[in-house]
Amino acid sequence: GAAPLLERAFEMSQERFGDHGTQTAVAAAALGRLRFAQGRVDEAEALFDTVYRDRLRSLGADHPDSAEVELDLATLFLDQGSTETARLLVSKALPTLKRSLGPASWRVAEAEGLLGVVLLREQRIEQAEPCLRDSLERLEGSLGPRSPFTRQARRRLAEIADRPSPIKTGHGPRRPPGGRN
Repeated sequence: GAAPLLERAFEMSQERFGDHGTQTAVAAAALGRLRFAQGRVDEAEALFDTVYRDRLRSLGADHPDSAEVELDLATLFLDQGSTETARLLVSKALPTLKRSLGPASWRVAEAEGLLGVVLLREQRIEQAEPCLRDSLERLEGSLGPRSPFTRQARRRLAEIADRPSPIKTGHGPRRPPGGRN
């Protein structure tokens, strides 16, 4: 599988470029995503945290590579139920990505979709829906309908439709006595 290859790439990057090299950070972030997908959250968080500190030190907080790691961390925290931390990280990353990549970038659309998921988990559906809808539209336009990112955005938006609608009380038509219309 991919795990031994990523582990070896990470080790080789450390040997050749040192612990704080750009290539090492790329390999560490990829390995962190794999660890996260494997459910090895503590290892993933440690890798993301190391990469993030290195990115901040070498590139600064306003660099898109730093913002990318913020999104990785946001995804991790969201998965652990820390929606406030996830929202703060996505909200911090979005302006950097918009400024550096442009508002039409598919990566910005993906980040806005992640913000929509955070808002959805916080039960802020009225705010989540436009984020998710705009994200889907832009991803379809830039990457096409078959892209994995577009398909994920479509599933995210479907989460809203799958939620039970709120109970309405005291408004709307009433049934006449006997229950007949």
